[in-house]
Amino acid sequence: MIVIDANVLIDALFEGNPERRALALRFFKLIEGRCVYVPRIFIVEVLSVARRLGVKLDYLTLMGLIEDFNVKTEDEVFNLAVYVSENVHPRAVDAYYIATAILTGSILVSNDRIMVKNSRNAGIEAFYLLEEFEKLKEYLSSR
Repeated sequence: MIVIDANVLIDALFEGNPERRALALRFFKLIEGRCVYVPRIFIVEVLSVARRLGVKLDYLTLMGLIEDFNVKTEDEVFNLAVYVSENVHPRAVDAYYIATAILTGSILVSNDRIMVKNSRNAGIEAFYLLEEFEKLKEYLSSR
């Protein structure tokens, strides 16, 4: 099971950085058919950042892109996010991703080095996709 940070999907959609986009697309190909979780705030984050980057993405299109993702609601992750906040001290939004990974027993994949560090501090197996794609690929192939 995998929790994906919003920045990974954004990199797949944003054409401004072809190398990051290619890596993100390779990642999504790699995880086809696997169980993917995201906290509900993922939707807001992707829409907000995508629009700032000039990616024409609306809510319905995004929901179609993530229809196979398991979206965890606020009710499911809030108390755990509070616990993570008190014990790991990540950015507030990152606490939701870390809490989702804890709740679901998932690994976390991000293009945010700080989120990966904080996830590891919380005891989560986490991968910094920009530098650890091969390590992640090896990890997934063993599961």
